[in-house]
Amino acid sequence: MEVDEIDERTLELMYNEILDQWKGSFRTYQTIRERIGQIIAFIGIILNLELLGILQIFSSKITVDYMEVLILSSLFIIISLLMAAFAYRTAPFQNLTSTLCLDEKFISKSRNELLKIICEKRIEDIKLNKEIIHQRATWAHVSLYNLVIGILLVAIFIILNLPSDNTLKISSVLLVIVITLVFYVMEHSNFSKILKTKK
Repeated sequence: MEVDEIDERTLELMYNEILDQWKGSFRTYQTIRERIGQIIAFIGIILNLELLGILQIFSSKITVDYMEVLILSSLFIIISLLMAAFAYRTAPFQNLTSTLCLDEKFISKSRNELLKIICEKRIEDIKLNKEIIHQRATWAHVSLYNLVIGILLVAIFIILNLPSDNTLKISSVLLVIVITLVFYVMEHSNFSKILKTKK
């Protein structure tokens, strides 16, 4: 009797530990999903402003040097948006199916046997979810690279088209570059931590 009780207690502890790991991976998954949503919104704003600027330049027939730099930056920002969309649309988080325990072949099993089965299924879910989280973080990471390159190209385009004596515009462009780099470094460190945990 005592051995059964100890086994059951051990299984309960294992189940609780596995469930805690599953909940932790779910929180990571949700955090990445929220971050990717924020990145998509940010990219959308940048892309809209840039495309409006390009349309304005073409419609007003202003002569602008280095237009190819601006178009190249749009390409990087569009690629960034696509990568973020792929990250957002990666496979859904895996959860133990509620019908598993209602299956007839499991109803007749003892509590210990059921706990073992549930633990095994949860461990499978955790492994799958690590893969999904890693995929999302990788896509988001690549999206950030492209976004930063796109924004830096926009800043370079603006600097190249400024009169050389206009220090206010140059300083504001440099401020945008600094803010972009700070944003990138923060997000890069977050995604890097997630990418390292998979190994």
